[in-house]
Amino acid sequence: MTLPPIAPFAALLMALPHTAAACDIALVQQDGHVSVTAEITPHETGNLSYTVSSIVMNGSNRSQSMNGGTVDVTADAGTVTVWRGQIYGDAGTRMTVAMDARLNARTYSCSAQFP
Repeated sequence: MTLPPIAPFAALLMALPHTAAACDIALVQQDGHVSVTAEITPHETGNLSYTVSSIVMNGSNRSQSMNGGTVDVTADAGTVTVWRGQIYGDAGTRMTVAMDARLNARTYSCSAQFP
């Protein structure tokens, strides 16, 4: 009995999803502001570059900001907090916060809205 070549099956195994790396933005309302935490759980090490942008709307007023930088991701880093901040506003404030990051050849993108 001859076994089939493994090459076609190896390609299939490579195409199966691996445990996905996570990108998450948490928005938590506190006393007169919203705390923002942007995190990534990567499965590799290296120099991660990121940009966190926010759009805040309150009535007819709109403001936009952007922050960026780099984080050194080391072995067994687990979840890495990339950026923390606070956005101030009253009960009528709406906001969208987005993060785009790159680590080696991978790109990570996520966003969150409040409320």
